[in-house]
Amino acid sequence: VALGYRQYDVHLSRASVRQSLGDAEGHLRELTAAVRSAPEIFKAKSAELDDKTAAEWILSVLKSVEKADGLLKRARRECGRERYDKALPLLAECARIDPGNSKAYLLMAEGKAALKRPDEAIKDIDKAVRLDPCAESYAKRADLAQRFGYMEAALKDLSLALALSPEVKLYQWRARAFLGMRH
Repeated sequence: VALGYRQYDVHLSRASVRQSLGDAEGHLRELTAAVRSAPEIFKAKSAELDDKTAAEWILSVLKSVEKADGLLKRARRECGRERYDKALPLLAECARIDPGNSKAYLLMAEGKAALKRPDEAIKDIDKAVRLDPCAESYAKRADLAQRFGYMEAALKDLSLALALSPEVKLYQWRARAFLGMRH
């Protein structure tokens, strides 16, 4: 729970900065991420607010997040069955409802890569990394780069992933990428 509250504070701070910079889309994306990271806080807040519009907005964001999560879950099932053609429309709808959902973009990239659509896969994985520059995002982008033969890019992303989270599995990917560059 403590992690959720920290994420909540970070997203609210980012939302404030984006609003001060005049970035309305980024402001809304960060507010949505704040709601996603601590829904229990926002449910309680919506009941306490005198501002009916703000309370309705919070409840609508909560409903949107729940719908996007349901679509993501269905898409994961389809991907698990290697039915990427069925998963991609679900993921596109998820991303439309919740444009800050990096998991949707990660899964879209994997599906498009499996369907041999590398340019689209790279576009989606880049968006996932921009939305959530974490070890998992960099490692998955490195994996796609390696599959498409971009070994130097793969090594760069694996180095970033390792810096964020030095896990053994990442070392294996880095070694494979390095060996691929040498052949």
